[in-house]
Amino acid sequence: MPAPSDAPRLIVNADDFGWSKSVNSGIVECHTDGIVTSASILAAGTDFEHAVELARATPTLALGVHLNFYRGTPVLPPEQVASLIGEDGRFLGAWTEIVERLGTGRVDLGELEAELRAAIERVLSVGIAPTHLNSEKHLHLWPSAFRVVAKLAEEFAIPRVRIVREPPSVHAVPRGLTLLSAIDAGEARRRGLSTPDATIGVTEAPRTLEALERLLAHPRGRDVELIVHPGHVDDEFREIERVLPNKLGCSREEELAVLTDPDARRMVEASAYTLVRQ
Repeated sequence: MPAPSDAPRLIVNADDFGWSKSVNSGIVECHTDGIVTSASILAAGTDFEHAVELARATPTLALGVHLNFYRGTPVLPPEQVASLIGEDGRFLGAWTEIVERLGTGRVDLGELEAELRAAIERVLSVGIAPTHLNSEKHLHLWPSAFRVVAKLAEEFAIPRVRIVREPPSVHAVPRGLTLLSAIDAGEARRRGLSTPDATIGVTEAPRTLEALERLLAHPRGRDVELIVHPGHVDDEFREIERVLPNKLGCSREEELAVLTDPDARRMVEASAYTLVRQ
């Protein structure tokens, strides 16, 4: 039975599009054969061009920009983003150190804006019209960074920015992200940006059908985003992981199996949600 027209909307968004060919292919598989409705692309991802090719062949997959100032190399030359990088010319790769720099004013917000602007412009340059913005490790939620992101979203007419509104949790990270998001929500409203009423997938990933069922059990708003990180793991992925550690490597294939399982779609159809693009 189809969901009623006033049913809560569920967006299933896959982050890290562009990370590797195996992740890219897995995300598209989760869209064509599963319940993923949108993805967020890394402008400086190792396999950005491959992701663009797949996106052009899959126009039903909504795409946003997965902004990055966490790990890897910047879009801009390192000398233009000195406050965001280490001595090796790469992003710091440690969220605690990045938050410390943000909190103590050691991040030049002009450099941050320039880097994120360059990422958005690179995505626009290949013909993708982004529907949303979010970021690696949700670092854009730090209030000073969020003001930069919200400004860019308004400037580029990107209608939606992720904020994290997780169910009550004993875990410090989702609680902290939800607290920061409560601060950021006002800036989003001021600039006319859409944000999810609730998020699921940060506190607990859908690594099993039972976990997915738990996540879908209690709608918490009219507009809910399920954040996922599916993908295949192959030799290329492991080679990238040697340089860019990725703790999600062990769970990507588990999430892919769940998100493409016919029972996952049946769960959504039996729930209060209707699947929509972001």
